[in-house]
Amino acid sequence: MMTRKHFFSAAVMLAMRLFLGGVFAYAGFSKLMEPPENFQAAMAEYGLIPQVLLPWLSRTLPWLEWLLGMFVLSGFGLRMSAGILAAASAFFAVLIVVSGRLFSGSGNCGCFGEGGLQLTIQQMFMIDLTNSFFGAVLARIKEAPLSIDRYLHKKS
Repeated sequence: MMTRKHFFSAAVMLAMRLFLGGVFAYAGFSKLMEPPENFQAAMAEYGLIPQVLLPWLSRTLPWLEWLLGMFVLSGFGLRMSAGILAAASAFFAVLIVVSGRLFSGSGNCGCFGEGGLQLTIQQMFMIDLTNSFFGAVLARIKEAPLSIDRYLHKKS
């Protein structure tokens, strides 16, 4: 029987998974539904990424975001996927600060494509910080409730 403490802990972990995985799955999917040049232009506005990498990143990053987001949502390879997304979120937060866009309030971050959610840079910065924390916590847990990993470990 599950105690209240275990139930609360399981509910919090599930909420973290849904938020982290949902943000990345949505971000990746929304960019995949648009031409890669849209995301490439958004990345170029930061002025920090070498131009030679932009075409490659604009085509691969949305797939990685979507795939890793789906892994976190389903709980498949959760520790690794959450750790990668925590690092990516921390990198995105640093990118916002270093580019000077955090306090300038200028533009859209390009995080959800042109047709997706339109958040301010400050809102996205807070989401990135939250995702960094959630991902770091999820990367450390041994067994997540309602996850494919848990089911697969019971079978073996």
